[in-house]
Amino acid sequence: EEADKGERRFDELRPLIDHIAAQTERNASVVQAARESIEGLRAELDETRRGLQLSEDAIKIVEQDFRRRIAEVSQESLNASARIDELPAIFDRHAVAIEDMRDSIAHLDPLFDALGVADARLQEKISRFAAQSAERDDLIDEQIDEIRRQIQTQWHDLRQSIDQRDEWLGQRLGDLDDIDRELASRTTALETRIEETRELSGQLRRELWVLHESRSRMRLEQAQAELESVADARRATEQELAPERREAGT
Repeated sequence: EEADKGERRFDELRPLIDHIAAQTERNASVVQAARESIEGLRAELDETRRGLQLSEDAIKIVEQDFRRRIAEVSQESLNASARIDELPAIFDRHAVAIEDMRDSIAHLDPLFDALGVADARLQEKISRFAAQSAERDDLIDEQIDEIRRQIQTQWHDLRQSIDQRDEWLGQRLGDLDDIDRELASRTTALETRIEETRELSGQLRRELWVLHESRSRMRLEQAQAELESVADARRATEQELAPERREAGT
């Protein structure tokens, strides 16, 4: 009976052992999938960081190009301003020369009148050129300011988007790390339970073999007792039949 109880107990524990082993394999698959997901997220984070670095390099290149253009425009403005500043002195020299020529050649007054008209026209053209240069400089300054504001806005939006994605990736990695730790803890607990179950199974098997051995010994002892009983009965029967045989012989 104890052997039968041991076998029934072992049969009852066997599905539990198989279930725990299958659950351990599933948990191992889940842990592997979680680790692969973490590796994928880390690769995506590295790719995002490389994209950010490329964006920063592109922005630096654009800023250098705009600075170069601003410097060229500023130099052109300075050159134009220098030429405009030189014009009054030139006109003064021309005026002195004209006065000298008027004194020396008074008979050429009609020609000087024509030169005065041409000089007035030239002065008008110079004034118009100076006004256009100033307007162009103002327009270029406004365009530069607008481009700078656009770059700053785009850079701010890009930085904010990257920061948000980094934050989301950090949170995701933290969650996956928590899941990994929890799965590792559960796996450790399951491995402990499996080890305990294996020890219990080994113990039950040892007990079962002890019970089998005890039962076999009991059966052997019963068989020996029955054999001795049969031998005793046979000897008793032979002893009872011995006088009858002697009488029959006589």
